[in-house]
Amino acid sequence: MTRLLILFLLLTTSCSHNKKFTIYSGDKKASFFKIADGLCKVFNQQQTNSNLECVALESHGALENLNLLNSKKADLAIIKTPEFNKFFLPEISNQTKFVANLHQEYLTFLVRKNSKINSLANLAGKSVNIGSEASSSATITEKYLALAKITPQKIYHLGARDSFKMLCQNQLDAWIYFVGHPNYDYAQTLANCDVKLLQLSQSELKNFSLVAPFFKKNKISKNFYPSLPKEINTISSYTILASRNDLDPQIISALQDVLQNHKSELIKENPIFSNF
Repeated sequence: MTRLLILFLLLTTSCSHNKKFTIYSGDKKASFFKIADGLCKVFNQQQTNSNLECVALESHGALENLNLLNSKKADLAIIKTPEFNKFFLPEISNQTKFVANLHQEYLTFLVRKNSKINSLANLAGKSVNIGSEASSSATITEKYLALAKITPQKIYHLGARDSFKMLCQNQLDAWIYFVGHPNYDYAQTLANCDVKLLQLSQSELKNFSLVAPFFKKNKISKNFYPSLPKEINTISSYTILASRNDLDPQIISALQDVLQNHKSELIKENPIFSNF
């Protein structure tokens, strides 16, 4: 009887042990993390007959995520398209496996209304945030500023929370960021702070095509935000969910099922899933 009880407890413990896997994303206050966290929450809610558990983890963004996947330190991660990776990291072989297309990231040019900034050229002598130093936003923007010979007075490498706060408190003139829309924090900032979104001119679009040829012309829809008076001409590129190339196919299949068949639950977690 005692032996049977011990065997039962061992089996129960074994069956109840969850197999955790990770999705590396980005800064905890930025869109990559919120997407990964929302996906993991819905995934875990659906796994009633599985021992799989999804965990969203922070990182410095897409470039670091690719390195984490290639070194097998991450199970899954949100990264840029293969064209992006090949252009900016030609020395790194892509040893990842495609799982799903995610959202489009738009170049988003947010400025204070009283900053006298009406174009990227007006950033000369101004304070501008371009995102963390390891991010693709910073990498692309630095290349553009160098090509266009624009020298801001001060360049910040801030996270999302500090950027919104400093813009609203008139401590920052502009913020250039590649981000998915609609975005709750942008909606709140546009509605409650004295800021505006600027669109890119044809010459600016042309220069960005030289810096980042994998980006395509696109528009930030006025339907994304009630306070937006018109569509915003800009550029965008897809992000993708990728795994290391030896990840258990069961995990990949289960994630793809959630993305395809549980969209309403995902949208409740984050409205950006409506654009997947």
